[in-house]
Amino acid sequence: MIDQQFLMWTTIVGFFAPIAIAFVQQEPWSQILRATVMFLMCIIIGLGNCYFQGKLYLEDINAIITSVLLIMVTAIATYKGLWQPTNIAPRIEHLTSGIHVEEFHQKMALRAA
Repeated sequence: MIDQQFLMWTTIVGFFAPIAIAFVQQEPWSQILRATVMFLMCIIIGLGNCYFQGKLYLEDINAIITSVLLIMVTAIATYKGLWQPTNIAPRIEHLTSGIHVEEFHQKMALRAA
């Protein structure tokens, strides 16, 4: 059974998921690859969330599906609404992908335009 505490912690995990995803994402990747990586990372994070909350059982398939979907929706919303506009996630992606600083500022200027 899905309780309120499970939903609250799942939403909190989803809020911070874009930071974890930014460590894996690489700036030069295509949008299709980036979306695929985000989708797979949300599945992994959702399964981990269920594991740590003691709901990783086939009998609790509703909790697993709810966890993955809620994390995915929350991660996308907070990435677009907070982590991307503040350049926190793009900076993490930049630092982990090895692109030079000048290229990073040019890409940020193009995104802002």
